[in-house]
Amino acid sequence: MLINNKKIKGIKNGHILGIFLSALLISACNNDDSSADSDSHTAKPQSLLSTSVNSTTDQSNNNTEKHNDPNEIKTWHGQDFGFVSEDHPAINKIEALIALGKINAATISYRNTSTFLSSQASDSDVNLWSNHAAASINEDVLAIYDSLELVFRNNNIKPFKESLEQLAKPETIEIYTRNSNDNSIRQQKNEITQASRIISASISNAISVLEPSRKEYILAGSVMLNESGKNLQEALSKDGMITNPSKHQLGISQIDGALSLIPKFAIDQCEKQRQISQAYRDNTNEIVEQLTSFDNKPAQADVNDIYALAKKTEDMAKTLPEKDLDICK
Repeated sequence: MLINNKKIKGIKNGHILGIFLSALLISACNNDDSSADSDSHTAKPQSLLSTSVNSTTDQSNNNTEKHNDPNEIKTWHGQDFGFVSEDHPAINKIEALIALGKINAATISYRNTSTFLSSQASDSDVNLWSNHAAASINEDVLAIYDSLELVFRNNNIKPFKESLEQLAKPETIEIYTRNSNDNSIRQQKNEITQASRIISASISNAISVLEPSRKEYILAGSVMLNESGKNLQEALSKDGMITNPSKHQLGISQIDGALSLIPKFAIDQCEKQRQISQAYRDNTNEIVEQLTSFDNKPAQADVNDIYALAKKTEDMAKTLPEKDLDICK
C-alpha cells in the first residue's frame, strides 16, 4: 500500500520536494494580485498567486518579432500563430485557449484530491484518490502543454512545465495522499496545494496575455463543457447518482476550466459586453451547482444538461462579432 513502510523514504523525498516548492513559493510572496481561482466548487483555500507567472505584456513588439528560425511566424491577431512547419503546426487562439483550459482543469482536479482525503482516510480511499491525482496530471496533459511551447515563446509567456512535472511525480502524489497526522507531512501537502495554485495563476496570466475576445473564449468554453460531458457520462448513473467520484470530480473541474478562460483583467467597454460575460458565468456556475451532489443525494442535472449547455454556449458565441469593440456598436 502507499502508506506502509514508506515513511523514511517519503521524508527524504519530501526534503527534495520541499526545496523545489520553497523556491516556487518564495516568488509567490512577491505578488499581491487578488484575482480569484476558478475552482470555487470545492473547499476554498486561500488564494496564492506568484510573480513566477508574470510575463511581459508589451505585446505590440513581441507578436511580430522574428525569431532565428527559417519558418514563417504568424501572429495571433486574427490569424494562426506559431511556427508553421510539419514539425510545428500552427495553432489558433481558440485552440490555445482550449489547451490552457484543459491544463487548468487537470490542475484543479489534482488539487481537489486533498479535499476528499482526511487524515483518517481508509486505504481504499487513499488508493482511489492517488490514482485520481495521477490521472489528472498525466502524459496527455504534458503533451498538451508541449503543444503550447511556441505560443508561450512568441508571446513571451513564462513556462511552467517543470512545476507540472513535479506535481505528476509519484513521490509527490504519495506525499499528497499520505494518511498521516505528522506536521511535516501536512506542511508538504500545503506546499503542493500552493504550487498547484501557482500553476493555475500562470494559466490565468497566459490567458490575459493572449487577450481573447468574448467570441474566442466562449467558443473555447463550449469545447471544455463538451469535454466535461464525456467524463460525467462515466461518472453519473441515469438517476443522477455518482458512480465514479474521480470522473465526476474531473468533469466538474473541466467546467471550472471553462470558466477560467475569461481573462482576469478584461474591462467591459459597454453594458452589452458585460451582459454577455455575465450570462456565460451564470449559465456555467448554475450547471456546476446542479451537478454537484451532497450527502449521496442525486445530482439535479445529468449529462444531457451539460451537452445542452455546451450547444447553447456555442450558439451564443457564433452570434458574436470577431472583435469585442464591435459588440458595443
